[in-house]
Amino acid sequence: MAKDPHGLLEPNRSTKLLLMRHPQTVKNVEARYQGRSNAPLSELGREQCTRAVKGLVAWQPEKLYSSPLSRCLAIAEPVAEALGLELQIDERLLEIDFGAVEGFTHDEAIAQGLSFPWDPSTGPWPVSGAEPLEDFVARTAAVASDLAALEGRIAAVTHGGAVRGIFSCWMHIPVEHLWMMSVRNVESSCFSVDAEGLVYLDAHGLKPEWLSKGNAA
Repeated sequence: MAKDPHGLLEPNRSTKLLLMRHPQTVKNVEARYQGRSNAPLSELGREQCTRAVKGLVAWQPEKLYSSPLSRCLAIAEPVAEALGLELQIDERLLEIDFGAVEGFTHDEAIAQGLSFPWDPSTGPWPVSGAEPLEDFVARTAAVASDLAALEGRIAAVTHGGAVRGIFSCWMHIPVEHLWMMSVRNVESSCFSVDAEGLVYLDAHGLKPEWLSKGNAA
């Protein structure tokens, strides 16, 4: 593979940010909303996890952040150990809380008179226990701002919803427009930050094996 095929070696952008989604879980296989609940990795998820750890170690982050849920820690903990990093657990990287919808498939939710995504024109999501859209946007914007203020190579292992929330902040796209954006298990989005603090999208949908330093710096 040619060196730097994604154009990630812009010399004026010394800060690099990587967001990686967790491996596949059994609830992903069943197409269930899992939100804040823990679920074991599927057989494919365990294989993905091995590749993700290898890829992220090759990317060589200088700081590493993770959601506290087990499906993210499955990657983040061995990467931190391999690189001798202090793992930073940040609850703002949690998945959106689906409340009463958690554990349902989409069809099951519809059968119960519930749905996702919600209509933002109706205000906070009217499902018992769910995280209001305003709160989700606020917390992902806060962690996005803090990550972009760091220096060096920064990686965060998180969830599809959180990736979309952070992406929304950095790319100035309303989050309700991003629910159809594909965020596959163990694939990464890479960004860089210039001297003025502007965030640029360098690549989206990077597979773990594409994260070696020579190919995705």
